[in-house]
Amino acid sequence: MAEPQAHAALHTLSGTALGRIRASGQPIEAFRGIAIYDTSKDEIFMSLDGFEAAEQALASIPSLQERYGVDQASRLALQFIYELLGRLHEPVFDEELFESLWVDFLAELAEPQWLFRGVANVRFLVAEGPSFDLGDGVSIKGRSIEELSELGFSDPVLAGLFDDWAGFGASSYIMLVEDRLDKSPDNFVLSSNPTLFCKAQRALSALRLLAPGDIGIGRMWVGRAARFNVGLGGTDIVGHSVPSFGSELQLTESIAAAVPAMYDALRRLETQGYVGAPGNLDLARRSFRATYDRSAAGGDARVLDAITALEAGLGSGEGEITFKLSFRVAGILAADDAERVRIFNEMKAYYDLRSKLVHGASLKEKHHRLIADVEPLRHLVRELLRSLIHMALTPGHPYSKRFFDERLDAALLDKAERDRLRSTLGMV
Repeated sequence: MAEPQAHAALHTLSGTALGRIRASGQPIEAFRGIAIYDTSKDEIFMSLDGFEAAEQALASIPSLQERYGVDQASRLALQFIYELLGRLHEPVFDEELFESLWVDFLAELAEPQWLFRGVANVRFLVAEGPSFDLGDGVSIKGRSIEELSELGFSDPVLAGLFDDWAGFGASSYIMLVEDRLDKSPDNFVLSSNPTLFCKAQRALSALRLLAPGDIGIGRMWVGRAARFNVGLGGTDIVGHSVPSFGSELQLTESIAAAVPAMYDALRRLETQGYVGAPGNLDLARRSFRATYDRSAAGGDARVLDAITALEAGLGSGEGEITFKLSFRVAGILAADDAERVRIFNEMKAYYDLRSKLVHGASLKEKHHRLIADVEPLRHLVRELLRSLIHMALTPGHPYSKRFFDERLDAALLDKAERDRLRSTLGMV
């Protein structure tokens, strides 16, 4: 009986509210709003005959008590009026529209979870398909204003998304993130969910570890999607757009299919920590991310961040640092002697550049060529990080931090030892 009583009470209150607006002689637009935002406007409707009855009728609905809380009944009665005014063009009662709103109210009340959505433009991306499901509520889609509107993103959000779209790296794709949370009175006023941006960043990290290209996202608009807005206004904006030059990531079906496993590996690392990895894998990951996200980063900054990631992941030990780090990276990543020589020489060249940058020395033409193309160095970081992440999540392996500090170099000189290490790192 609670729901029919609430329906009847809101029906009466709606008619009274529209009569009050007609009597004022003001346009209906002057009375639209969001509950609890403008107390003087709220008082117009809270003072009407029938408001208290509607409030009490709503408070008597068991599912409303459980999911919203009886303390929110006044806000919900107000918001019902505001939602009705938002759908009307003039202050004349529309039976069909009222019933449609009531159906939406009940449908949202029947849903046991809040639905949160975030959207951001994707930069530096070309893809072989219109849509990619990356798992855990994250997807990359071709930009469709109509679809985004149907998903509950407001006109101001869509306008902001458009303004953020133009510039370097602009693509025709957006990243859409969703998350759900069990409804309760404690989270009734939660307008956004911080896990959305965390999910987006984790998916972005997974893509960057799986393929070359300077993929990134702009600002993310985050809000709560609902068939009936229970009384919350506005949308949160998180993150920022990083102006930069770069190359496009080529997103294929095979790369997209590999994202969920890498995403899950990163989530597990964030949950259980980095104790299973040698060196400082957390710093290595953050430094790798900085090669993409540092504001207005040039090639010189990317070289420094990439070398920091390698040193944090492997360490350089005592002695001649250039040789040590080059030897370790080549020994771990290379599959044969020729590749080891190539990587070793490549690493020496980039580390020489790094030293010149750190000490402010003059750069030669060969250094400028390396600064102009940092991707070969970042490729080495990408390969190493994937291997270290694999090791960190492999239980029971024999390679402790002490091994990497004291025995790594000797092990890399022995083919059998090197092969066993590379196998544990997932290299073979």
